[in-house]
Amino acid sequence: MNDPLPLPLGLPWSYQKSLISASLASRMVYREGLTWVDSIPDSALPDVALQYLRQEQRIRGMVDGLRASSIGGASEISELLMSGGVRAAVEAAERSREAHKNAYRIV
Repeated sequence: MNDPLPLPLGLPWSYQKSLISASLASRMVYREGLTWVDSIPDSALPDVALQYLRQEQRIRGMVDGLRASSIGGASEISELLMSGGVRAAVEAAERSREAHKNAYRIV
């Protein structure tokens, strides 16, 4: 992947936040599709976006380890992980979070 370009010095924080948000939003829409992003409730979108970044880093670490290994088909497996693994990991984390929250709900 390409290394991110550093933000210009002196750029106001509000501009930096806007750039980061726009970049993340466009990446999520490009990779996962507008339908998936639209299906996320507005109230959950910030948490899901942060989870997306975390899971993307986790999956990239897995892919790097896989590519460095001698496992047959590592290249194909890596491509599959990068194309669908981030969304699957986000959705699994959300299900786990909901199950954990419901397990401790007082009725």
